[in-house]
Amino acid sequence: MPLGTLEALGGSEFFSFFNVHETKRHGGAGDGVRVVECKPGGFQEYIDMSFDVNAGGDVVVARLLLDRSWIGSGEHVNPFANDIAKSFIDALVPPGDHAAIEPLLRAIMDAKGTSDKRIYLHDQPRDLTPDLDTIKALGVYLEAIPKHEISMGHCHLRIENIVVEGRGRLEIVVRST
Repeated sequence: MPLGTLEALGGSEFFSFFNVHETKRHGGAGDGVRVVECKPGGFQEYIDMSFDVNAGGDVVVARLLLDRSWIGSGEHVNPFANDIAKSFIDALVPPGDHAAIEPLLRAIMDAKGTSDKRIYLHDQPRDLTPDLDTIKALGVYLEAIPKHEISMGHCHLRIENIVVEGRGRLEIVVRST
């Protein structure tokens, strides 16, 4: 099942809120899949994203790369990184799998370092203990573990700490199944 069409994604709240725009398009390996590279409106030097699109315009793989130095560390976590990572996953995981990733979306959005302070206008709900997939995926996001994968009915989510051209990066990949 595809992750949706590139056209629909281009009109989504994710694309409009982050002012995502196409920067490059190139053909795939002869299988009719082309890669569309994009950048957000801000923090472009830290963020890369790409979408593998089949001949019918369906997104079959989506990738987000964030610089580890921009995300932060155990002491301080960048809330802008939390927002784009959470929103990317939220926009790409198909509705049929959404319930499975809701705890992860909340955990990423609420991620903070040991020295980060937050002031809430309203009482925050006390969540139940997160499931093991959420704990492990958040561990990757916070750079405590190298990689975690979550297989769902319509897609597969991989979160991994990698090095690209000497830069530490977090790679989030959503792949249709």
